[in-house]
Amino acid sequence: MLNFLKKIFQKQEPEVEKVKLSELLSWLEQKTDKLEFNNYLKHYFTRISKLKEELIGKIEQLSKSEVSKEYKNTEERVKNIVKGHRDQYVKEISRFTESLVSLEKKDLRSLEYYQKTADFNKEINQKIESTAKRTAKSYQATQHLFFKDVEEVFKSMGEINLLVKEFENKVKEAKIEGIKKVKDHFKQIEQDKEKKKNIVKEVEETNETVVKLKKELEGKKKEQKELENSKEKENYLKLKSEEKELKEKVNNQEQIVFSYFSKLSKALRKYERVALDSKLISKYLDNSVKTFIDDKELKIKEILQGLKKSLDSLNFDDKQKKNVLELIEKSETDYLNSLIKVIEELNQEEEKLVEKINNNTIIEKIENKSKEVKQLQNQVELKESELVKFSSTLENINIENIKEKIKTGIKEVFNIEITFSSSF
Repeated sequence: MLNFLKKIFQKQEPEVEKVKLSELLSWLEQKTDKLEFNNYLKHYFTRISKLKEELIGKIEQLSKSEVSKEYKNTEERVKNIVKGHRDQYVKEISRFTESLVSLEKKDLRSLEYYQKTADFNKEINQKIESTAKRTAKSYQATQHLFFKDVEEVFKSMGEINLLVKEFENKVKEAKIEGIKKVKDHFKQIEQDKEKKKNIVKEVEETNETVVKLKKELEGKKKEQKELENSKEKENYLKLKSEEKELKEKVNNQEQIVFSYFSKLSKALRKYERVALDSKLISKYLDNSVKTFIDDKELKIKEILQGLKKSLDSLNFDDKQKKNVLELIEKSETDYLNSLIKVIEELNQEEEKLVEKINNNTIIEKIENKSKEVKQLQNQVELKESELVKFSSTLENINIENIKEKIKTGIKEVFNIEITFSSSF
């Protein structure tokens, strides 16, 4: 007796089987076909059909029922109200019975059939709940005059409800969800294999692109360096250096002009009040350098002669008068003519130099080449960042881990330890 009990409660050692991963689904279907759950499904749909038939008969009986003699004294108005509820109840239950259609396995694989029956059972459960809510009032009202017949219908609905709940328990007992997970894991392996294959292909193509881009980048950098070290660039720098020297010369000459007229500014300001050509004097006082350069006829000489004649009336002391006279006498020489001539010559020389600089396209060439280099660098960086992402994705694809989940799932459902003899 003790040995018998030990055999009952002793945990059965798992079987060991070797399976090709590529044949796992067909192996799983074969094992699933042998489950006791298949016999239960036949029983389930047999019960569904029988209960449906019984329910239809009871609904028909209820719909034809007459008010019993014990309620003959009930008001006609009340009778009509109850009959209306009875008819509504019959209508709703009849609609429910239409959904009780048995599923045939036909060419469906067991796992597909299990899923469809699970969906069917879930739908029936939902319809039982929704029908119960819709018929609660009509059911209670019908009880008043048709208690026996409506209770028979209600009883059949209860039996269907119990069958639905029983189905849910049987699904758990048969570990159907575990079988579904094993199948899902297998699909995940197939998807990951395909995904890995595609990523590896993309990695190869991206690596080829990176090599190509880097080679092109190296060429562009070489071209950039050649432009930087070219005779054209050397000539450009020489022209810019000459331009700088010329600007300094022009600036020096303008400083001489500015200094000369600054010393005369106080005298010119006094003379401006009495002079006939006060507008030109005002311009010299405002911007002596620009006005001098624009004064091609050097009308300032005439103004200075007028200033010379008016010195005695402008209230200068002897020292101031002497200084002003020295400056005016300087203008009576070739000083101002030479000064403006030098400035004009320098400006003309600068214009020619600027034209040469503008005609030199080396800077534009270097800038364009720099843009090409930058664009290629960005493309290389983008492709290399893609490679990093690909690498991360490949690291997260762990097919061996999924295989272990499959093994665990199969052991839990079938008490079989499997080893995979090969991959796909």
